[in-house]
Amino acid sequence: MRLEYADLQSAFDDLRKLTGDNKQTVYAMLDFSDSDMQVCYSDPNITYNRKLYGESEEGDTTFKAIVDIKLMGSRLELFKPSGNIHIAPISITISGDSLELSSNKYLMVANYDDNGELIVGEDGQYQVSNQKGMEVNTKVRFYDVSSNVRFSATTRAPYELLYLPEEGNDFVTVQKSEFIGTFERLIKTLDSPVCAISPQMGMAFAPGKSYVTKDGFTNVDVPAISLSATLTGRMVEIFKKDSGDAVKVLLTNDKRFTKVVNEDDSLAVMLVNTNPKQSELATLMSYEQTPCNKARLQFNREMFVNLVKMVLSVMENGTAASKVQFQYDEAEDKMTMLVNRRGSGSAEDAMTIIAENYSGEPKDIEGVTLNVVFKVLDQAISPFATPVIEMRIGETPNTKIMRIAEIERNQVTQEMTEEHMVVYMCA
Repeated sequence: MRLEYADLQSAFDDLRKLTGDNKQTVYAMLDFSDSDMQVCYSDPNITYNRKLYGESEEGDTTFKAIVDIKLMGSRLELFKPSGNIHIAPISITISGDSLELSSNKYLMVANYDDNGELIVGEDGQYQVSNQKGMEVNTKVRFYDVSSNVRFSATTRAPYELLYLPEEGNDFVTVQKSEFIGTFERLIKTLDSPVCAISPQMGMAFAPGKSYVTKDGFTNVDVPAISLSATLTGRMVEIFKKDSGDAVKVLLTNDKRFTKVVNEDDSLAVMLVNTNPKQSELATLMSYEQTPCNKARLQFNREMFVNLVKMVLSVMENGTAASKVQFQYDEAEDKMTMLVNRRGSGSAEDAMTIIAENYSGEPKDIEGVTLNVVFKVLDQAISPFATPVIEMRIGETPNTKIMRIAEIERNQVTQEMTEEHMVVYMCA
């Protein structure tokens, strides 16, 4: 069979992402069927399947082979195009106990007529032809699927079931930008062990050690999902590359696994569910239930990010807290946030950011003082993308919290609309 280099490379890039932290040799199964091939991998935490569609060649047959993922990936690097160098489809044949991969690299050169003039086709484009410049051939040893028990997890996984619904439980189709985009933002939460979606609560969330992130997720048809942050990050990287606009999601009937499948049923991943600890859920709920004062301060996001970077640039200890104080300028009718940083010796820095808008009475927040670890704050707001950041202060008898949200601005009325990602952190 002949397969496109880009398809093969993409599949083994996926496998290297999935297994990159495994120090032992890791194997994948290649399932050949005439002109098509499935790339398969399974372990207790994740099952992966990608279907590749190629061209048939004489001698093609149906068989399964086990290959070393890193070895196969390194050999595919030999076929990598670069600059003006292109690669023809890769032919894969059986040679003894090895898979033989062969192709040629070529340049695309313009065609000239006998008078030295460029030939123009009927479509008005210059005609080009492929000029072969290199032949590439390599062999990768494979193992029979029954040759060793160490391959059993990968060889025995029911890959065909990844694409099928279960009794009384069908896939839910959701826009990829919503599903994968939400997880992409959540995985940036510092030290978060899990990323979860709770349609009942109307949110997705990631409980970190220093702060908690939540993101709006209103698709009530999507099942409740809780995944390891590490596996979530790998899933995100795999599906970001897929060209489809939607994904299909299913929580298995036993609640143990989450299936994610692309639109055309050519890519499927099944991840083991990891439920958040009760302490992590309790932390989230305590933040959600902490009453915030009436004051809402809205800052230009770029300006706010710049302030954070300024503070970090003069800090000697990244884990130290800086004093933050809110002040009201009655003459200018402006609310400001002042950051004081005292360094070694006589060095002292004061940076003030002016709120674009504020609501509530000045007395609701004027004079409030917080102690903020700006290194954590910098990480917390790194996924924010909207033009405006809104800050509110919540208080309990024992602590203060910052509630920071990214806010959309109506392009016509300039009024603030819905909030998206929200970060809670102690202050």
